[in-house]
Amino acid sequence: MDFREIDIVGSYLFSPRIFEDNRGSFTESFKQDLFADVTGSQFSVSQINTSVSKAKTLRGIHTAEVPPGQAKYVMCSFGAIDDFVIDLRKGSPTFLTWQKINLDSNLRQALFIPAGLGHGFVAKSDTAVVTYLCDHEFSPQSEFGINPFDVDLGVDWEIGSDEVIMSEKDRQAPNFYSEEIQSRLPTYSD
Repeated sequence: MDFREIDIVGSYLFSPRIFEDNRGSFTESFKQDLFADVTGSQFSVSQINTSVSKAKTLRGIHTAEVPPGQAKYVMCSFGAIDDFVIDLRKGSPTFLTWQKINLDSNLRQALFIPAGLGHGFVAKSDTAVVTYLCDHEFSPQSEFGINPFDVDLGVDWEIGSDEVIMSEKDRQAPNFYSEEIQSRLPTYSD
């Protein structure tokens, strides 16, 4: 498996080898030893989530207070998405930087998103199945969302707010510089 750190400090893109034969194909999607060597930390899976989205569905921007936070290892197991990582850690060298990574079921890449970062994606195929390995279970009291179309974040989703399919919760999420969000943001040292 190959890997590289993306532009957001602490986030990595893992690219597995795909073994094909007359039966189909096989991929190792996650290896704890390699992950620990690359990131310098262990990743204990506490919860696995799967979402199925129609084309033009936008999910996010989601994050969680640190602690406990919620690191994610994200894969698109069917179809294609544009996955977005936004650095929300005050004091981080990449604070308020965002990056788009294309994930699809052909390359079977996985994106590691550490705790304290924002995450969202747009479904690019008619149907996109996204699987997240999470290091902490869902905690409704610590998790929160930020308005994905907040101009202060400047994320270019490459789709307009009038074109996307979104949950009402995501559509009503507060802007980044609201007191509600600012009081919950982690620091880089967290």
